[in-house]
Amino acid sequence: MNQIGSNQLANPALIPLKSKIQTGTREPLNWSRVSLRIVNGDEGAFEIYFNQFFPLMFSEARRISGRDEATCLDIVQNAMIKATKSMNRLNDEKHAIAWTRVLIRCATLDWLKVKANRLPNSIEECVPESSGILAAIDLRARILWVENQLKQCPPQTRNMIALRYRLGWSLERIATRFGLKAGAVDGRIRRALHKIREQALNEEFE
Repeated sequence: MNQIGSNQLANPALIPLKSKIQTGTREPLNWSRVSLRIVNGDEGAFEIYFNQFFPLMFSEARRISGRDEATCLDIVQNAMIKATKSMNRLNDEKHAIAWTRVLIRCATLDWLKVKANRLPNSIEECVPESSGILAAIDLRARILWVENQLKQCPPQTRNMIALRYRLGWSLERIATRFGLKAGAVDGRIRRALHKIREQALNEEFE
């Protein structure tokens, strides 16, 4: 990204765009124009992008990773760096939102893969014939994602799932443990897993 002086952040051509953010007007930004300026190294345009999409990126990073604020800020920072290098022309606001969601999801999954103590992001360059290792990385990232989703379940439901699928307990045994009927236990587990599957579909894991 080209270095631009601070005096250029107040580029007159960008003032109308900035004012829309500052005044809270609902008039949409011209994202085709903003994105092209980012591609050309305009820091004022990138500032607009940053201000507009930081909340979305932070929220997505926290939702997908399930990690603390400091970690999510690091993820967003990495995503913003990638944005400066990979920005393409964005047609409109809908396109900008969709592109940003993909960007932050990729950045978050990259972080999860590194956290899984696997090989670095440049594995494709280091080991060209490594499809099996890449599959293992992807599997571990998915496992971490599921674990984060399970943490959001009520503690009792989470324990039921663990007893059912980790220890292989029967529904009847779990029901006795919690003083419930087997059907009630089955219903709770099914609802929780259905919710996780729906979330996975929304995040394009399947």
